[in-house]
Amino acid sequence: METIGNKSGLLTTTPEARASLRREYKDSVFRLLFNNKENVINLYNAIAGKEYTAETQVNFTTIEDAVFKTEKNDIAFLLENTFVVLLEHQSSPNKNMTTRDLIYYSTILQRMYGMKAFLKEKCVKIPRPEFLVLYNGVREMPDYQEMKLSDNFYDHEEETGLQLTVKVYNINNGRNPEVMKRCRTLQEYSQFVGIVREYAETQKLSDSVMVEILQKCRAENVLKEFLEKYGTEVIGMLFEVLTEEEARELSRQDGFESGYEDGLAEGRAEGKEEGRKEGRKEGRKEGQEEGQYRKALDTARKMKAKGFALVEIAELTDLPLDEIEGL
Repeated sequence: METIGNKSGLLTTTPEARASLRREYKDSVFRLLFNNKENVINLYNAIAGKEYTAETQVNFTTIEDAVFKTEKNDIAFLLENTFVVLLEHQSSPNKNMTTRDLIYYSTILQRMYGMKAFLKEKCVKIPRPEFLVLYNGVREMPDYQEMKLSDNFYDHEEETGLQLTVKVYNINNGRNPEVMKRCRTLQEYSQFVGIVREYAETQKLSDSVMVEILQKCRAENVLKEFLEKYGTEVIGMLFEVLTEEEARELSRQDGFESGYEDGLAEGRAEGKEEGRKEGRKEGRKEGQEEGQYRKALDTARKMKAKGFALVEIAELTDLPLDEIEGL
């Protein structure tokens, strides 16, 4: 093992891992860990309750095009006759995730078969899709929930001929114990995220902090071999992501609370002028919404100035993309 310097501090890693990181630096720790056959089969078996073995054929089909880069940390693969899109999510799952997965799956089918194949009379068999999200953000979420494409339809209560379901699993420490029990790597990854997040919330990244994290992981036998291979670099990668996540969450909370107070004050003033109970109620509501809207615009401007992706800004502020583009 070699020790070299880099811009984020002391980097301890093997030459093989260092070459891999140079190729895949923009990937996440999640992808580095699970973007291989053995780990992804073990993970899928734990989630889906299957018994696939090392002999099972797995073909990774992750789309790397720029249009799909907002689906960060994703892994897509064909496992026998099933097409799986596996996504890690630090922040709250996006409400448009089902629509994005529909586009993702359609794109995969077009690339696999070509459009001409579907113009023929003979039925073209296609892989059964499965969409999975592993959530480890800071907001409280249930152990398991489902997101339906039909929830995004205008008439979402009407019967529909098209449905897509995204299964969301909370993988924070202590959640989904049965899944964790079946996949030791996922359990250790969850512990690793928890350890790094604990440091990221109170300290800045430094050589000494990374050494402390490594020592703690080794002492608790958390991703020991993985960390021996990739060293402090993966800590820096994850630390940066979690620090950014914490900043966004604080911004979201501050924006909501400030907007609520501003809106409430404006609503009360308008309500008093009208002098009627109904007027006060409507005034509070309208004032609150206006205050929240102004705060969302301010947050969007700051995020845009710092180089956040427009899709991420829309996800965190609930503002439409065209409005964010015009800021």
